[in-house]
Amino acid sequence: MASFLALRRREIFAASPARARGSVASLAIWLAVAATSSMATRRPAGKRIRVASAALALLCGLGNVALLAVHLRIRKGRRRSLPGGILGAAVLRSGIHRLVSP
Repeated sequence: MASFLALRRREIFAASPARARGSVASLAIWLAVAATSSMATRRPAGKRIRVASAALALLCGLGNVALLAVHLRIRKGRRRSLPGGILGAAVLRSGIHRLVSP
């Protein structure tokens, strides 16, 4: 997503600022999931980190699956949005698993 925003679609910031903000927010959530997951792995006793990581994973997964559904509904960007939807579903599954397992 970072390469998409920085290299391919710089004009999106001027043409559609709301869409650009959504993309940047989504990227920030993905980075937060990566950071909190890494911290939870290094410090397994930190319950707040694990809960934060799971919550961010759920948010990120739901957002990416919803974005894939929108792209499929309007029949645009299937190849481009499919990896994000698949990764979102995997993160969603992981987040649910983390919340359910002790």
